[in-house]
Amino acid sequence: MDVSKLKEEYRNLKTCNSPVEYYTEKEINQKFSFSKAGVLVTDNDAEINPYKHVHLLIEKAVSKGVRVYAKTKINGQILKENQIQLFTETGHTVHAQTVIFATGYEDQEEVKDKNAVILSSYAIATNQIADQAKWMII
Repeated sequence: MDVSKLKEEYRNLKTCNSPVEYYTEKEINQKFSFSKAGVLVTDNDAEINPYKHVHLLIEKAVSKGVRVYAKTKINGQILKENQIQLFTETGHTVHAQTVIFATGYEDQEEVKDKNAVILSSYAIATNQIADQAKWMII
């Protein structure tokens, strides 16, 4: 974890008057059941089931004509002015004007793409936790 980037995001959020707190490793250990070098805690956030949410988004996109190729490994791509060609591991070619790669935000760290934009700087996904007492801020 890059604590300096986390602190920079904290300062940026504070500048915009966002309700945010920065917790140090010591504060995290006191309040939560996990340990990290730093964390941002925000108010008024939503809690959703990410699996259900993503599948509903996909369902809505399909109803509007988007074609979805789930579990498709891409071996290569050719970018042209107004089109992209994707080559699958099974030998198929997909031609498109727009492509959404739903692979997770950390993928951008591996593949530097000047046209890619990260829309979220964080994510937490866990199995359901029976005892959330240490997750609640007192």
